Amino acid sequence: MLKVGYIGLGLMGKSIAHNILKAGFPLVVHNRSHAAVEELVAVGAVAASTPAVVAAQVDIVFTNLPDTPDVEKVVLGEKGIIEGAHQGLIYIDNSTIKPAVPPSQVVTSARATGLSPLWSVATHPRWRGQCQF
Repeated sequence: MLKVGYIGLGLMGKSIAHNILKAGFPLVVHNRSHAAVEELVAVGAVAASTPAVVAAQVDIVFTNLPDTPDVEKVVLGEKGIIEGAHQGLIYIDNSTIKPAVPPSQVVTSARATGLSPLWSVATHPRWRGQCQF
């Protein structure tokens, strides 16, 4: 079964992560604050100490982060997704960032390591578990 990672468990990310668990997928999570992680662990998720640890354990990793610099740090920074990336890992960013700001450095660096980055903007269907990518 596809193993999923989720980084960024704010209002939108936590809702999507809950729906991933409800659908029966194994889920590894990471967040700056631990309350959301603990909430998801209580219903079956596994906590990871860094984005790199998430990436190393999953087939697909999602992020939901506040802004472009946050995405760059989580993907490219120390202990970021890029450090745990493996061949075939799929990366999907659902962050609430301006679509007009292309995350080209993230995409270029990710592709150089074999990561398959996908970019999406999710809206209110997330509350019903109906996000489409």
